[in-house]
Amino acid sequence: MRYAIAALTVCAVLAGCGNETKIINPAFLIRDVAKQAMSGGNKDGFAVSKAQIDTGLNFTPLPLAMVTIEKRKGQALMLEVEQNGPYRTYATADRQSFTLRGGILTATRGIGDDLMSTDNAGLVQLVQARRDGTAPYILRLLDGENITRTLNFTCEVFSEGSESYALGQISANATKMIANCTGDMKPFTDTFLVDGSGHVIEARQWVGETTEYITVQALRK
Repeated sequence: MRYAIAALTVCAVLAGCGNETKIINPAFLIRDVAKQAMSGGNKDGFAVSKAQIDTGLNFTPLPLAMVTIEKRKGQALMLEVEQNGPYRTYATADRQSFTLRGGILTATRGIGDDLMSTDNAGLVQLVQARRDGTAPYILRLLDGENITRTLNFTCEVFSEGSESYALGQISANATKMIANCTGDMKPFTDTFLVDGSGHVIEARQWVGETTEYITVQALRK
């Protein structure tokens, strides 16, 4: 299903992949307030405030998340704009998009040297089931010459206890899952917080040497 939201200009940035389109245009999605709440767009040194989170939650009923690009010290709110099977795509006000599968990042657009796609079914299965194991993990990354490079990794996945999570409208006692990955590039470690339903509510993932780590935190599912 694809969402088109007339009152929120950010939602016009992505091409849809589904046959059914649902238009959502409630009166309380006021453009100026929504634009204010979702500004920032991962600019260097920008931090999303609690007031902006509250504004975003109050002025849209749709799933909302926060993305952090650590290397840039930048944060942005992002709104779900598309749903295609198990994949959900979120967009920021600065026309960046992030595609998730079960809360795990699978693709980016607009951040530079993007993560074009992943093969991560085994990793997703282990993390969502909160089960130890080994899984292959393939990342396809766009480089500075606009060439997509395919990188192969093997990830050792294991649980590391529980951790409380309280952000936005989500409060949970989550299981912390670790994925130590080795392969075509230097080793890296991804971390995930998984709620009782198996949904990843926080994911910190390595997405290449240029961007390094991105963290996605759910504010409303």
